[in-house]
Amino acid sequence: MIPRLLLCITIVLLVACDSGLKTSDYRGGYITESGDCPESGDLGMYYRDLEIEMGFYCFLKECALVKGQSSPGGFFHIETDGAYFVKGKIGPEQAKGTWYLNMNGKDCSGHWVALKNR
Repeated sequence: MIPRLLLCITIVLLVACDSGLKTSDYRGGYITESGDCPESGDLGMYYRDLEIEMGFYCFLKECALVKGQSSPGGFFHIETDGAYFVKGKIGPEQAKGTWYLNMNGKDCSGHWVALKNR
C-alpha cells in the first residue's frame, strides 16, 4: 500500500512540474559551474511585453524564481536581494545567459540556455 501511495505522489509531482515548464514561452536548462548546487536542471521562462519571469528547477521543484524586465533589444540584467542576478539576451528563437543565485541556501553560478517553446 505504501509503495503505491509513494508512486502516485511522485507522478503527481512530476506532472505538475512538467506542466509548468510545458506552458513556458521558452524552455531549456542550466548548468552549475561554481558552488554546491545540482550540476544541471530545467529552466522555464515567460516573456511578454518586456516582462521576464524565469524559474530554475531542481529535481521536482522550483529552486529559484527571478522576475524583471528586458530592454527592447532583448538584453537584460536582473538583480535580486543579496547581489544575486540573472543576465542574458532573449532572441526570437533562443535565449541564453549567465546566473548567480541562491538555490536551497547555497550560492552558485553558471550558464543557462532556452529555446522558444512551440
